[in-house]
Amino acid sequence: MIAPTSKTSETDPSPVKEFPTRASILEELERICVNQHFRGSTRGKQFLTYAVQNAIEGRTEMLKERVIGAELGIRTEELAQRSRTAVLNSRPT
Repeated sequence: MIAPTSKTSETDPSPVKEFPTRASILEELERICVNQHFRGSTRGKQFLTYAVQNAIEGRTEMLKERVIGAELGIRTEELAQRSRTAVLNSRPT
């Protein structure tokens, strides 16, 4: 869920919660995707765009690992290997 930002008005000093607009979220997504850290990562941009667009549309069921893998063309074996690696890396040493 996207967190609201606090803003105070000149007449009322109590904070007013404002959620970012869809347009501002997509604008920020575009800035991130053209950033030097993402520019060369097709899969990273593809994943981030997919996740953000589904999140702002409220389609949280589309944000499950297997669904993302199927939608973005990631093989099931590759997802399984990543899951095994994540579990092994999360073990205490």
